[in-house]
Amino acid sequence: MARGQAGAGRSGGGLRIVLDPGPFDAAPDLTAACAVLLAVTELHRGAQAAADRAALARTVRESLGGRVAPDTADAVPEAVLGAAADRALLLDGRTGRSRLLPLPLGEAGLRLLVVDAGTALPDRLAADRRAECARAAAALGVSSLREVTDLAGALAALDDPVLRSRVRHAVTERHRVDAVVGLLHAGAAHEAGPALNAAHLSLRNAFGTVCPRLDTAADTAVRKGARGARMAGSGRRAVALVPAERVDAVCAGLRSAFASRRWPPPSAAAAEPAPGARRLR
Repeated sequence: MARGQAGAGRSGGGLRIVLDPGPFDAAPDLTAACAVLLAVTELHRGAQAAADRAALARTVRESLGGRVAPDTADAVPEAVLGAAADRALLLDGRTGRSRLLPLPLGEAGLRLLVVDAGTALPDRLAADRRAECARAAAALGVSSLREVTDLAGALAALDDPVLRSRVRHAVTERHRVDAVVGLLHAGAAHEAGPALNAAHLSLRNAFGTVCPRLDTAADTAVRKGARGARMAGSGRRAVALVPAERVDAVCAGLRSAFASRRWPPPSAAAAEPAPGARRLR
């Protein structure tokens, strides 16, 4: 989360920026860029310009260039600028449009546990997967795998088993997202666990995203009482949907599982859906 505070006057105008990137400091460059841009925009162009968060997010992406990966959940300006308390943010990667969904974790007796496994996927992996998806899309005659609606037909049209696996993940992941959106609208966030588990298995088995520490984190969290868990973002972290009364048991299980494999202990903290960059006063 990033918070920006702006102050201005005819004499001595200026800015004070307060940054709170969360327990893992996942994206300090992005957090600072969003907060500064929001404050400067409101100071010099007014509140109406600052309210156009989609335009501000595009500006941040352009200014940071390659430092904002197109397919990572670790850091996206749309989330920093558009997040809200007790809400999940659904982002359309093609259009940049986003919308908020109800996610009252506290009312549901749930916690979203973020686990930093102290590892990361190879930098080349994301580029390789993007290239494979692009090849699969070209072979199917579509501009993006998001356009594939007939999964069985798409799989039958491809000879390459690797590309078939990538298509299977891309299409079923979209269906999982749609299912979770429906659950959140229905006030049934506690039922989203199976979709998280299925997403993790699909990332590992169909998308070829293999990371033993994240597999251990996700599997251990579920065995210790999480409703569901999956790897997230750039492969450094996993997230688990955990009943509040099971958080301590899950964290203890994670420490034990990592210690038994002689890995450094993971960091874990509950994340709360909170407001993003905004004017404090």
